[in-house]
Amino acid sequence: MTRFVAGMAWLALQTACAEPRDVAMPGSVADGGARFADTVIAFAHGNEPLTTCTDALPACGQPMVGACAGHAAVGADDGVRFELGAGGRLDLAFRCDAIRERGPGGGGGASEDFRVHATLADGASAVVAVSEDGSVWRELALLAEGNQGFELERVGVEVVSFVRVVDLGSGGISVDAVEAL
Repeated sequence: MTRFVAGMAWLALQTACAEPRDVAMPGSVADGGARFADTVIAFAHGNEPLTTCTDALPACGQPMVGACAGHAAVGADDGVRFELGAGGRLDLAFRCDAIRERGPGGGGGASEDFRVHATLADGASAVVAVSEDGSVWRELALLAEGNQGFELERVGVEVVSFVRVVDLGSGGISVDAVEAL
């Protein structure tokens, strides 16, 4: 059932995105770090039931309505945060854009492809996973510090449109934004 719901979410996102995706090359003006997750797909505070947000998605750039409208984790790093709570989950989407693997960094190593703007209490951590289609998720790494960057190269994908953050049970994590770099 979860796979079906995720598949429907992916289909809804693809059909709702009326504009073509930005295909800016790393380092170009359009890739200046001003691309943030624009849609909440699902969320749960702590062990509360999961709220899904995939019904009647508006076209790209149009405001959400209902339980997911004006969600704290959507858009730029503005200091308004979503508290995960112990065991909480947050699924975000880049509906009209994507996170792209940017290749090697200046020192020969991989460069960060996206950043989770968050605050974490001492000892708090979360699993960060990514998905190309909203149904198959790949665990990327642990979120263990505030404003942490991640590299898609770790899981062998070049483009993703979905990011999931799941608290590992201790609570104390507040997510402000997810930024494609």
